Amino acid sequence: MAWASQNGIVGGHDDGTFGPDQPITREQTCAIFLRYLKYKGYDLDLLAEKASFGDEANISQYALEAVYLCQQFGLIQGKPDNVFDPKTNSTRAETCTVFFRLVGAILGSLRS
Repeated sequence: MAWASQNGIVGGHDDGTFGPDQPITREQTCAIFLRYLKYKGYDLDLLAEKASFGDEANISQYALEAVYLCQQFGLIQGKPDNVFDPKTNSTRAETCTVFFRLVGAILGSLRS
């Protein structure tokens, strides 16, 4: 966690606390993965067309770019009825799926 904080991948809460034992939301998952991709210097040229989620107004401003870039990069998808559900806690399965897709994208770019 110290490494991720020092490298701008995670930042903690506005009140100065970090909360490592707290659940992580879907929008937080996107923000962390996008910050990691930027840290590693990956080319984030858009691979897919931007979705337009019906609940976009519920996505926090700090996470808006991350949600859409993760969607366009193919790491995360919306839910039925055209919603992203940003404040819902990310399940283990969802987080593993995003991580699996990230590894696949990285390995795919190394093969090119």
